[in-house]
Amino acid sequence: MIPAKEILQLVRFKQKDNNEILFSDYDIKNSLNEALRYIGQSQALQNSDFLLSFQRYNEDEINAAIEEENQANPEGVQQPLINFQLDGVDLPADYQILSGINRCKDHYSMRPCDASCVPTINEYKIVGEKIYSGCRDFNLGYKKTLSTVQDIEIDSIDLPIFCTDLVVKITCMILNQAESDILLQTIDSTARAIVPRRRYNNAQTKMPFIV
Repeated sequence: MIPAKEILQLVRFKQKDNNEILFSDYDIKNSLNEALRYIGQSQALQNSDFLLSFQRYNEDEINAAIEEENQANPEGVQQPLINFQLDGVDLPADYQILSGINRCKDHYSMRPCDASCVPTINEYKIVGEKIYSGCRDFNLGYKKTLSTVQDIEIDSIDLPIFCTDLVVKITCMILNQAESDILLQTIDSTARAIVPRRRYNNAQTKMPFIV
């Protein structure tokens, strides 16, 4: 996690604005959030895994929570129970790109079905902001979006420390109104240089003397 206040201080240092004359905290915060959106979108399409996240969906557990809430408020509006196949369930709020879906029981990799079909036990479909599944207990793997900074004094950025220079550089470019194509090119090239492809760090390779 990177403290947003640290980014603020580094950006002011890079911009030679320690006296807060050129940019307000509000300007830097908005540019920082724009930088996070660019970085998140760029890395979601790359092979890096630091934006990878997982969420488990269990139909019985969700319905048990709904029943408990209905019983606690008997005079209020009663929430209906859900069916993953027919009703679907909301995707995570920070969902960006699908990575994979596995059944929890046997870790079987589920496959997508046509949007007009009801998914079977081995299938799923994503329509709008919901995922529909024939399995009642599955894990969703996805690339997440980066949360925006609300309070630059106390918030933290959900990125590894080694991304600090990347965030500072892109934030400064946005503050200086760099052109979009130059900005995107810089994000891609800089991210490739400093973001490790950790998914394959433990891959075994042949020794040079083995044919």
